Amino acid sequence: MSDSNAGILAALETAWEVIQSRHPDLPGVTVTTGMAVLRDGLNWSLRDSVAAQEATAVVSTEPPELRLSGETLQAGSKAVLTSMLHQATHAQCALRGIRDCTNRFKWHNRKFREAALEFGLAWPEGAARDLKRGFADVHLTKEAQGTYAPLLDALDGALKTWKRTAKKAAAAAPKTAGRTDSRLVLSCGCGRKAYMAKTSYAQGGITCDVCGQKFTVR
Repeated sequence: MSDSNAGILAALETAWEVIQSRHPDLPGVTVTTGMAVLRDGLNWSLRDSVAAQEATAVVSTEPPELRLSGETLQAGSKAVLTSMLHQATHAQCALRGIRDCTNRFKWHNRKFREAALEFGLAWPEGAARDLKRGFADVHLTKEAQGTYAPLLDALDGALKTWKRTAKKAAAAAPKTAGRTDSRLVLSCGCGRKAYMAKTSYAQGGITCDVCGQKFTVR
């Protein structure tokens, strides 16, 4: 593991501990990120995992996984904290036996919206629910931003270091002369993009967890 990866993981683990200090019923988690440095840049995972909820629903000796996408890390400290509090809401609902999602965790219902308030996440006032994901897109409240201000500052510093180091690593990675990019650009019904090697795509398609449609070659 590179120093930049270790540093950001340590910062994210500390962030979860801070959240746990305010919500002691939450389980410990294994924090992972969905990024890998490639020859031509950074390869991001498609979405944040809901593994925290899925894992707490079964008996396991392993801590649930809290996975953050590279897109979220790139978006900054508020996006990271919002995602972690979102996953914390799922985990606590699972522990309390509250069914906050349906349709393979895609549809976030009113119970999720209500539970999210406890974590400083609120649905925008007057906004209609999303037709595909319900009340999933809750936002960090101003009160929560004040409560977690020291944590947001710490995450800002860790993310800046991580981005700077990751870009240097990508730029320094050796390039093979004359080699062309063999990855395919894929898209799904809701317009999200993914990149996959031709050999991997030939083994079978992948389905978008948001719209439920398969990714196809653009």
